[in-house]
Amino acid sequence: MRALALVLALGSLLACEDDAPAGPDGVYTTRGRVEGVGRTALAIRHEAIPTFRDREGQVSGMGSMAMRFFYPEGLDLEGIEEGDPVELTFEVHWSGEHTLLITAIDELPAETELELAADH
Repeated sequence: MRALALVLALGSLLACEDDAPAGPDGVYTTRGRVEGVGRTALAIRHEAIPTFRDREGQVSGMGSMAMRFFYPEGLDLEGIEEGDPVELTFEVHWSGEHTLLITAIDELPAETELELAADH
């Protein structure tokens, strides 16, 4: 009977591990300019990210572009507004609802020069 209980407990533990949220597929830090502030996301035109890895895990790089970055409830966005230069750290999740999730963001001095691509 104890052996059966142990097997069931071990099976439950392994099942819980399968249900655990997967970690990020990548974590990057870049700088950019806030182009819009939404209820759950920021539009940011960011600098190039040469080390960016694609869905297959290959280094593909990413040029400077404007993208929507989601942020979790509770992330301190105090003082962050449209036009601000920022440095942000974000996670890439290739599966799930929000692919790009900000984990940290800091406002940079207004005079910070950024290397940003122009609108296409």
